[in-house]
Amino acid sequence: MDINGTRFHLCTGENYWEPLLRERSVKGLWWDRERRSLGLIPHIVQIGRRPGENILTPGDRRGAARDYFGNIYWIGDDQRHVVVLPSGTEDAGDFWAVNDLFSIPQNRQEQALFQPEAQPVHAIPLLRGLAVTKRHYMVVGTLEPCGLLLFDLHAGGTPLWMRWPEETSFSPFDICASADGGVWILDRDASGENASIWKLDCHLRVEPVDDRYRVFQLAYEKLFSPEGEESHARGARYLPEPNYLDGGSPLPVHNPCAVESLGDGSLLVLAESESGKYSIIHRFRRSDEINRIELEGEILSRVLREPNLSGHDMAFVGEETELPGTAAGTLTIVGRDGNQAYAFAVFADGGNFDIRILPRYIPMRRFGGKALLAGPAGALYDIGKRWFPLAEQPRRRYESGEEIDGLVFDGKEPGCVWHRIVLDASIPAGTSVTFESRCDDDKEALIYRQWLAEPALVLRGNGSEVVHYEPFTKRELTSDGTGTWELLIRNAKGRRLELRMRLSGNGRATPRVRALRVYYPRFSYLEKYLPAVYRENQISAGFLERYLANVEGIFSDLEQHVASFHDLLDTRTAPPEYLEWLANLLGMMLSSEWSQARRRLFVDNAVMLFRRRGTQIGMRALLRLALEPCPDETVFDELRTGQSCTPLGRAGGASIRIIERYLYRHLPGVSIGDPTEPGELKTTVVSNTLSERGTFLRLNERYRRFLRMRYSQGMQTQETTPIEALNAEWDTHYVAFTEIEFTPQARNPPPCVLTGCFFYDASRR
Repeated sequence: MDINGTRFHLCTGENYWEPLLRERSVKGLWWDRERRSLGLIPHIVQIGRRPGENILTPGDRRGAARDYFGNIYWIGDDQRHVVVLPSGTEDAGDFWAVNDLFSIPQNRQEQALFQPEAQPVHAIPLLRGLAVTKRHYMVVGTLEPCGLLLFDLHAGGTPLWMRWPEETSFSPFDICASADGGVWILDRDASGENASIWKLDCHLRVEPVDDRYRVFQLAYEKLFSPEGEESHARGARYLPEPNYLDGGSPLPVHNPCAVESLGDGSLLVLAESESGKYSIIHRFRRSDEINRIELEGEILSRVLREPNLSGHDMAFVGEETELPGTAAGTLTIVGRDGNQAYAFAVFADGGNFDIRILPRYIPMRRFGGKALLAGPAGALYDIGKRWFPLAEQPRRRYESGEEIDGLVFDGKEPGCVWHRIVLDASIPAGTSVTFESRCDDDKEALIYRQWLAEPALVLRGNGSEVVHYEPFTKRELTSDGTGTWELLIRNAKGRRLELRMRLSGNGRATPRVRALRVYYPRFSYLEKYLPAVYRENQISAGFLERYLANVEGIFSDLEQHVASFHDLLDTRTAPPEYLEWLANLLGMMLSSEWSQARRRLFVDNAVMLFRRRGTQIGMRALLRLALEPCPDETVFDELRTGQSCTPLGRAGGASIRIIERYLYRHLPGVSIGDPTEPGELKTTVVSNTLSERGTFLRLNERYRRFLRMRYSQGMQTQETTPIEALNAEWDTHYVAFTEIEFTPQARNPPPCVLTGCFFYDASRR
């Protein structure tokens, strides 16, 4: 509501526009989450398959991962070695080879005393699937024999080969790191059948999915046994069973090819549809499938010309979320042609799973098909022995135009005169936003009214009409046509108002509407301030009404700013840029390192701090305000009561030592205490006694050192020793300085006492 009592209806946000677009069956508009605005639907340019171009197959997959330090590991083309690309370099090299598992020591003395006469011939396994865990372990799958190689990337050394029983027909295909420090393993054969999911915990132990175990009877030969006894022994081994995907509920998973872990502990599985024409994303939590998203139809048709996507691999780059138990990020899927990648915005919250394609054109050049790799800033793909980030190309294509009606508003009273329409929008050159309206007191009668075109929108020069509201950032305001637009509704009178909004573009750009405000009822200068004679002629009165409405809009803005001036003096409502001004009124300067909340707290309590300046509680409040990570109003409780509520203690998580360096204080700073000592702040009393100079033994030691230096400088001849010079002046018979003790005396002292006074004064400086 403005200063004249004019109210407005607000239309903004995804929760308002998306349901309305579905209700009105509008296909050409969408709510852009990245820019938080309503605009024309974009179209992603799709790269067609060239004649003779090969299609990527699951056999092209190898597996790759990036560790915390930026080193990239992947399985070589021959599936017999692991390649590494160190961070910051462009030259890749071999990290480890399968033959290292069966290397024979060259020095015969290094071999064991007991060994077979002939070395056994080992089956050299193939490598497939690779991941690096959060604890910096690398897990690599092996085939024939099946198992996992566990590399400690911190300590180095030979990997641990964790073999699977042959009865399990374990065949790792894809491995991804899980949020808890373990890994997920996709187990499938070459045909894509008999697929299952294995889970390893943070200690790389097989984790049961549904507390189901399989018992294996293991037979092994004893090396030593009594004569006549069977040389074979049997034992049982328990292995948790995986999550079998082929017999899943409610529908089986066909030909899975990739897995990715979300931050909430759930797992995404990329698989084929039964027809094989598109892919399906399955979301699992343990063994239960909780979501299934088909990559065809409506989810893609709004931005893709061919609304089906068959994926080769995927990579997920997570984002931080404020709510626990949720996951968000960008899921990138590359098609089987290897020419283009598609980005999806993902948000998971319990059983809810929202996935939405992003209008990004991401071409790929000479993709080798080994893997998509999740990096800190986005996904990477391989070209030979190099890895490059996926780069979006700014080639946007938009619908030429679309309109939406059904924007119905209630004026609360019959015969309401609707005032104006205000848009927070970006309308670049070549685009436009136009309105049509119809009005009636009866909502059901609106469909019988004719649409009336409204005037063109005009960009306001002084920003938003809402006081202290900035709809756009300074960077966004640099774009052409960005700001607050408005138009005056001409002849809309009635309780119900319906608007039809049309967004038009040239195919290369789109208008973006962030918020729509419809003001009602009109505050009429003609009715309030002019005589009745100005209202006698209906035609001239209508013109004068609309003309004065423009003037009313200008004056209302000025009056609104004047009426809300008190908001600038209140630290709770003052804009951030006014805090410096408020501090200057009080003769203060704010630290540039302080947060906005800390600045507001300081200015709000500046008067109390000034009144208590120099006092113990005032200094304590200032220290807490400056050093505590999250200061609040409790910092100033002592200032309000005038009494010390708490002892001087820790502020900002560290002990504080306060040393006052005034001219009248000669106490050395070291006597204040050790600042690293635990506990609360300590108060040291400054006095004229010698107690704060140290113990008696310490004073004597310092005093003797002072005397030796003093009388060494004052010796008359080289034959005279310092102790002899002292005895001559003091009229004493000391043999060594160790016999002298410090004893200050009263007034009119002998030379020995005067020397002691000099030492006393020197120790105070």
